[in-house]
Amino acid sequence: MKLLLLTLLIIISSLSVFGQGTAPTQITVGKTPTFVTGFYDFQKHDYFIYVISLGYDQDFNRKEDPGDEKPAIYYTSYTQVLAGKFTANKLIDLPFGTLPFPTRIAFDNVQKTIFTPGPNNTIEKYSLQSGEKLKTYEPFKNLTLPADIYISSIYYKNNKLFISVVSETSEDMHQLFIYDENSESLIFDTKTEPYPIQSLVIGNHLFILCSGLSNSNNSKLWIYSINFNPFEMLFLKELDLGDTGNHLSSFNDSLLVITMNGTHQVHLVDLANLNIVRTIQFPTTDWNGPRESVEFRKSAIVTTAYDGNLYIHSLDGNLLSKVNLGNKLEGIFAYSFESQMINFNFAIVTSPFLANYQPNDKVIAFLNFSNVDNSVANKISYAFPNPSIDYIKIKIQDEQADINSIEIVDMMGNIVAKYTFTIFGSEIMLPTNELPNGTHFARIISNSKIIDVVPFVVNR
Repeated sequence: MKLLLLTLLIIISSLSVFGQGTAPTQITVGKTPTFVTGFYDFQKHDYFIYVISLGYDQDFNRKEDPGDEKPAIYYTSYTQVLAGKFTANKLIDLPFGTLPFPTRIAFDNVQKTIFTPGPNNTIEKYSLQSGEKLKTYEPFKNLTLPADIYISSIYYKNNKLFISVVSETSEDMHQLFIYDENSESLIFDTKTEPYPIQSLVIGNHLFILCSGLSNSNNSKLWIYSINFNPFEMLFLKELDLGDTGNHLSSFNDSLLVITMNGTHQVHLVDLANLNIVRTIQFPTTDWNGPRESVEFRKSAIVTTAYDGNLYIHSLDGNLLSKVNLGNKLEGIFAYSFESQMINFNFAIVTSPFLANYQPNDKVIAFLNFSNVDNSVANKISYAFPNPSIDYIKIKIQDEQADINSIEIVDMMGNIVAKYTFTIFGSEIMLPTNELPNGTHFARIISNSKIIDVVPFVVNR
């Protein structure tokens, strides 16, 4: 617990865009973690994070030998990390050698399911809540495909699976297939540019990112108009991107963010006119380029890179922060919830490789909890015991503050308890026996201003 408190109390000044209270916390998962996603569980009152690790093939023979490690799905939660659990839980092992790198697999936030490539180019659907394999699909069972074909990415939207496939020997087998989950049939296919690596639907547009050949400046973005009912697609245009496109994401449904690993850039595409409106150049070189980018707090773009840095840019391209986390950084997931009650933000970054490209087994969490008035010079307080069962003691670090109330807020920003008093000294004990299990925040208020926000966990 002392380690947790020390970790949470470290402030990285260069990461000011994340706000007060942000600290990097390393969480152990399986070897070579790449993909990360998450969702809020309203029944458990907690935010759950899911990580896909590729496992480890120590002699690269594509066969599972003693000492190798299967790919797997791991999970943790905001509450678990806050309570000092720095090792994620394994949900389920996946078949050996089935996942591509980089990992672009499908997640359905409604059903809380995930779709991964399976053996022999099948697709397997898993429940993220139970770990149960729900279904195995065979999209290509009626096709004759080259022996070396593999699924490079899967995307899910409106009961449709967008499946990109690649062959190392047949140029005609760089294709996108669309598979209807309900009828279990292929409803569309098209040849693409080399190495289709990701698909994404935003509004009524389908975007297909083709990474192209390395060092060839032939990465392309294909854009279709798409209608799901009735299902219709129309090719609109192709954009030249540069060298080795790696990742697509949406910024507030108004911009498409394209991370370019080879030309060390992030392109912003205006979804109104489907043109690149800004390009952000990174200082990375060689194989240390940017890997993935996502929106954060509706005002910034956060990007991982193989130089070990996490880059934060404004929409106009200005570099706001650069934080060195060491090793190679790949996947990123960020979440922001902001209200008048509390600001709750966090980011999870995967680190699949050490600096020497040996497999790593860590993801890095940045926890943020604050709506402190920036005009108030505060010192960080903390709560103990944490997790709590019946009570917490809050240690007030700013002993000069005139504190007159404390509000307990849940993760959705609701005030669940309020205490009004005059505090003498630097410590106060509050009951937690009537609070539900999960993460809560104690807002310390002085003269109608919030001077600190202290997270704590209730776990009976």
